[in-house]
Amino acid sequence: MKRVVLAICAVLTALAMVGAIVSGSVIYSLMTGHSRYAEQSFAASAQAYDVARHTMPDGFGRWSAYLGAGTAEVRAGALNSAINKLSAALDLVVKDTDADLPHGVVHDEDYTDECKVRINLSIAHALDGERLSQAGRAKDAQRAYDQAATTVQTCADQGEKAKELFEQATEKAEKEGNKAQSQEKAKETPQGEKQQDTGKEPGDELKDEELRKRAKEVEQQRRVLQELEKDFGSTNGENW
Repeated sequence: MKRVVLAICAVLTALAMVGAIVSGSVIYSLMTGHSRYAEQSFAASAQAYDVARHTMPDGFGRWSAYLGAGTAEVRAGALNSAINKLSAALDLVVKDTDADLPHGVVHDEDYTDECKVRINLSIAHALDGERLSQAGRAKDAQRAYDQAATTVQTCADQGEKAKELFEQATEKAEKEGNKAQSQEKAKETPQGEKQQDTGKEPGDELKDEELRKRAKEVEQQRRVLQELEKDFGSTNGENW
């Protein structure tokens, strides 16, 4: 009997040691991810968060490791991987409805965990839309902006930043939709046909207007990112 008790104690001790090692690894990885993010070493930050992402149990805030890794990858320009990780964070985070939170009464900029994830995922989709738009893929850009708007829509009443992201994504989705229609019409126009009295090819004026709009939108996006980084820069690297 004594041997059985000693064996059980040994097993429990080993499990406790393993738990302590895992917990220490998780805490260290989260702290490293945060510090690397603050240093703007975004690739290194994502790698540190990835360690926590692989070791944390779902019930112990694993979503935050996905959020940290995905956010860092957005800043590093790895949008596809970032969107995948932020989407995983959204799947794991406790939803506002499950947490039984009152709808629409959260103070400005004091976002719920779900909306923190939604905001960053919306930004990732919007940046992807910007990339697709610059590549001339208006239809794909429209879909990306639509996704950005849909993602953050439920958080628009929690703060001005979420509301602004929703409105901008909705507006840009509409613009890209109009541009996609213009591109389709241009494809149907005979190649040699010129615009009368202008000496320009069909679509040149549209391109000039789009360039002006794009410069304005890029400046707006830059301001949004700066504001988000200022607002969220001290929250463990989980948001901008």
